[in-house]
Amino acid sequence: MSTSSLRQHQRKSTTANSGHSPLARNNSAGNPTQHHSSSTSFATQRSYRSLPSPTMTTTTTTTATANILHEDNQNQFNEKNSNNFFYFDHPINNFQNSSINQNINDLHMPRSTRHLCGSIIPLQSSTPSPNIDQQSIENDTPNSPIFSPLPFRKLDLKYRNLGRNGLRVSQLGLGTWVTFGGQISDDVAEELVTVAYDSGINLFDTAEVYAAGKAEITLGKVLKKKKWRRSSYIVSTKLFWGGKAETEKGLSRKHVIEGLRASLERLQLDYVDIVFANKPDTSVPMEEIVRAFTQVINDNLCFYWGTSRWSPMEIMEAYSVARQFNLIPPICEQAEYHLFQRDKVEVHLPEIYHKIGIGTMTWSPLACGLLSGKYDDGVPLHSRAALKGYGWLKDKILNEEGRKQQSKLRELAVLASKFDCTLAQLAIAWCLKNDNVHCVLLGASSVEQLYENLNSLQIVAKLTPSIMADIDRILGNKPIVRITTKNETTLPTTIQLPQSQR
Repeated sequence: MSTSSLRQHQRKSTTANSGHSPLARNNSAGNPTQHHSSSTSFATQRSYRSLPSPTMTTTTTTTATANILHEDNQNQFNEKNSNNFFYFDHPINNFQNSSINQNINDLHMPRSTRHLCGSIIPLQSSTPSPNIDQQSIENDTPNSPIFSPLPFRKLDLKYRNLGRNGLRVSQLGLGTWVTFGGQISDDVAEELVTVAYDSGINLFDTAEVYAAGKAEITLGKVLKKKKWRRSSYIVSTKLFWGGKAETEKGLSRKHVIEGLRASLERLQLDYVDIVFANKPDTSVPMEEIVRAFTQVINDNLCFYWGTSRWSPMEIMEAYSVARQFNLIPPICEQAEYHLFQRDKVEVHLPEIYHKIGIGTMTWSPLACGLLSGKYDDGVPLHSRAALKGYGWLKDKILNEEGRKQQSKLRELAVLASKFDCTLAQLAIAWCLKNDNVHCVLLGASSVEQLYENLNSLQIVAKLTPSIMADIDRILGNKPIVRITTKNETTLPTTIQLPQSQR
């Protein structure tokens, strides 16, 4: 008997035995059509697809006949449900989910809060299905039936190559400067990292100098506790100020190698993805610096190295030395970038990118909190400017230039109110609007503050050319690039602010 004849014969025999079609037998507990609506729970659809029909388990058939029936049943299901499923591509998981209009509680999400259509709402705790592996849920492993960043898709978090390199980074990253290991508790730090990871952020930045190494310790504890796949996130750290001894600071070959090993011990990691030179070191030959970072890459202590607060000339020198001696050049520059600090990121780094492919990662989008509005009425008691060692920030806020900036912020706040957003969200969105910026590092001292910063993604599309022109008019500091001759360098004309220390 041919396959088609066997299929037809078996359909008749099984229908006679059960009184239902093969497709309807799986729905005998209720209306069959209900299982194909867009509001069907995901857990029901998963079990429906995986369970065989009752007749197939009670009717004596050959193995070949049972396989044909199962294949036919599956094909009918796929035809009726082809429009109710979509594939969601994400660097953390690739997961097939049901229609976005389904009941969110059926996802059995273990998190306490979720982003829905750009709004932050608490979810009622639901009773987990007995068929779901709870350990898998908590660890967000590939077998987990949840996909945490799904609602964040509405906020359009993008991933970009870091310069002309293959490393894909989220356009927002989480930084640990000031907060981790000092300003916030370890429990709050864990909440921040968890919310960031669940929202799609895949880059966490720290440094050996942050809280004298405590920031690395805190981040390492969180990552070890969460047990996320190491391949699903990126960790970067920075080297320069490692200790009090003369051999524990700078970019000598000794400190680069020993300092990175110490950072890995504090982070409880086998490697970091990127290690940055936290500032230039004119006391060390450039060849020694490039050779040191090349060695830690060859020793599998890191994958890439980059620079932070280096001048364009220093970056180009490092690149030239790497090419001359067949070494590994830096891939990225970390630079300060916000509404009051624009020259380097808007003029010099794009030129370097086009020449040698250097990526741009920016920090302090809120100008150390100045653009958050917290300093409108002076320096709050528990703010960053009030902390020990940040007197330079307090002076910067209270001096004459700081008062001029405050007047501009009041105009920007009026503009932000038109978009129904905060001044901080407008400032972050303005940074993201620059296509030359591959990743913007955020800082937060609370989960609520992090949520506010993440929702700045909704404002980016609203910053039309006319709005950007209004912002430039208010600030009055847009860099002006003059046409240069062959032997001249490109120098922007703009309002200069003193470089902050970090």
